[in-house]
Amino acid sequence: MEKRKTYIVVTALFALYIVAVLCLCLLNLSDKTPELPKYLFGIPMDKIAHFVMYFAYPVVGWLLLTYNKQIKINRKYVFSTIFITGVAFAAFTETAQGLFTTYRDSDPLDMLANFLGISAACILMKLLEKPATRFCDSIQNYMHNKLYK
Repeated sequence: MEKRKTYIVVTALFALYIVAVLCLCLLNLSDKTPELPKYLFGIPMDKIAHFVMYFAYPVVGWLLLTYNKQIKINRKYVFSTIFITGVAFAAFTETAQGLFTTYRDSDPLDMLANFLGISAACILMKLLEKPATRFCDSIQNYMHNKLYK
């Protein structure tokens, strides 16, 4: 992959993530999902699903803001931008569930799980930013060398 074309891949990945979350949050999937246990370690499974679903937001957001050179952002604002936009997106999806669907409810505990997922991933991504950057750069270089040399 040409290094300057990386922005297309990370932008597409971010867009795919957003569409997937919107589909999971707003479509009626109750008759299409397998029967799962209601609790895991005493925590309701739907809250764990919300945590995991929004845990991915800072990861794809970091990829987008780090590797899409079309987006101009000061590096010191990357994580605050990811956190604020993630919480806003989570609030939007929870509100939309209550306003635009009859088969889903807007649940404050779902929003809490979303918030905790975003917060945990932001902290983890901040702690692992340097190794994550080295890893992504090595993948980018490997793909560039395989495809263009």
